[in-house]
Amino acid sequence: MDEVVRRSMDIIADYGEYLEQHPVSVEVVDETALPHKKTVILDAICIGLLTQPNTELREALISTALRLANFQPNIGKKPLCPLGFDPASLEMSNLSPEELMNKFDCGIEARARYEAQRPDIQKEVLEIGDRIRKANRAFNEMRAKHQG
Repeated sequence: MDEVVRRSMDIIADYGEYLEQHPVSVEVVDETALPHKKTVILDAICIGLLTQPNTELREALISTALRLANFQPNIGKKPLCPLGFDPASLEMSNLSPEELMNKFDCGIEARARYEAQRPDIQKEVLEIGDRIRKANRAFNEMRAKHQG
């Protein structure tokens, strides 16, 4: 069991490092960008929830688990953004109003692709939430047995 926990912590660390280098908030990213398969990362996080008593770390595990839903298949190399483009990548001061409107017009197809992903993301958030609840319930039951 110690080896399973150790391997899970390594997987979680790899995923955490990825998120530090490539922050994901609302964009949808191709799941192949992840350092491990999404299911492997979620399993590792659930093992972390079963073994980690620190509340702050447990909350971080839950938050990062839910972010997995933003990684979907067949997105491609360029993440999908709600506006159809990443506004942080724009030099707004250098754009004329016409150029800015052109960015929005060119983003229509990308916005549609983003919107098409939302049902899958929402479904996956619910599934991940269910896994988290089960891991938390098992953790609390184990803790109660050891205390009682």
